[in-house]
Amino acid sequence: MGTTASAYLTGFGRYLPGDPVDNDGIVARLGGEDKVTARIRQRVLDANGIRQRHYALDEQGEPTELNEELAVKALRAALDDRGIRADELRMLACATTIGDVLVPGFASMVHGRLGGGPMQLLSASGVCASSLACPRRGGQQSQAR
Repeated sequence: MGTTASAYLTGFGRYLPGDPVDNDGIVARLGGEDKVTARIRQRVLDANGIRQRHYALDEQGEPTELNEELAVKALRAALDDRGIRADELRMLACATTIGDVLVPGFASMVHGRLGGGPMQLLSASGVCASSLACPRRGGQQSQAR
């Protein structure tokens, strides 16, 4: 059998851009007032229970912050929570549905904005499965959520 390793979450951070937008505000912000879209939106909202969201978009749909900026603000909050400086990190693993650019990888963009010293970087992406993939017994892959 292979070796097993444990991972522990020891610091937490979050960042939510702008004021919360309720479900009625979603239509005003993103459009989709036709009957078909409204029916689909209602099914999704009923299934996921989300009642408000935060957007890094202004009322005209223009970005207010880059994806990497959102990640760095959440990361800095996690580092502050743990009392760790960016230059103490040895590895940075980042996941996103899609970064602001295809190249370089998202972790490189976050590292560049965060600062800190040399470190190992891992970028992962995959739409709804944008969380990091981790090995499971038997060598199969599962998605960490």
